[in-house]
Amino acid sequence: MDKKEKSCNSLQAKTAMLLDLLPDIASSIIRDITENKTFKMNPDDAKEHAPEWHQYGIITHSNKFVEMMKSKVPEKLLEWGIKDRIDKILDVEIDSVRKRDLLCITGVLHDIGKFARDFKIKDGKIAPDYSRHEAYSRQLILGIDKFKTANQNGTYIHDLLQKGFTKNQINYIATTAGLHYVLGRRIRKPVESANDYSFAYIRSRKCVNVLESIIDEHPDYCIEIGYLFLCDNFSSHEFVISANDDVEIEQEIIRLGYRNNPVSNALVNAIHNYPVNEKLAYNYLIMAIDSSRLEYYKLRDELYAERCDGRC
Repeated sequence: MDKKEKSCNSLQAKTAMLLDLLPDIASSIIRDITENKTFKMNPDDAKEHAPEWHQYGIITHSNKFVEMMKSKVPEKLLEWGIKDRIDKILDVEIDSVRKRDLLCITGVLHDIGKFARDFKIKDGKIAPDYSRHEAYSRQLILGIDKFKTANQNGTYIHDLLQKGFTKNQINYIATTAGLHYVLGRRIRKPVESANDYSFAYIRSRKCVNVLESIIDEHPDYCIEIGYLFLCDNFSSHEFVISANDDVEIEQEIIRLGYRNNPVSNALVNAIHNYPVNEKLAYNYLIMAIDSSRLEYYKLRDELYAERCDGRC
């Protein structure tokens, strides 16, 4: 067995260990307050994880995230004809470990910031607020002591990582965890309502400009942003649909009976977003992998032409 094979096996073992430790990691982070009583008892409760967007609890979702990273995402990149180029970028090593292997650790830990959740008033009631979870994940991985209180060990995960990873590797894991949802967050910011997030929108000039700005702002992590966004999309629920336009989405939801199933009906907005997210990831990655921007400009012109339909 050569050095790279040993390193790969070692990373697989570390990934499995951290997945097994997620309940302990959760317990080290969740604040001991009244609002967290049931969450503390069961940190993998799907009801505690924005159930209108996620079928699974945080721990199960994180396991599925890593599973999708190893199975469905490579298959999709191959189908799109960009796997070789993505592989070349993610095969770059940080202190003798490939980025793709470190991203498995990111997959395990990307949502640990949700265990440090805040709260907000929604419809007159106190409700969980996960809006800063990416930043919290990054801070927890780096061991920032903001989370260390009388009933929290905010440096627990950082202390674990220090035993098996270098400082550069930990910084990479933390940075990618902190950026794992920047595409989803930024792309939806200009959208006025959930119904406006659609195939029509992601073909718009406004959307393409957002994609370009993300790539320009994060040139060293632009591939990881799209890659992790795709993993997240594939691991949020089991109700998969294939569609190429907005009318087809609703037709598929009806054809598959998703509005008649209480579980899938509760997730109907997430199901609607699934094929849109997939297409968005494709558009974004095509832009991100082409450093010369030749493919980007071609794609942009095609999107603009399709959107304008000869009227521009």
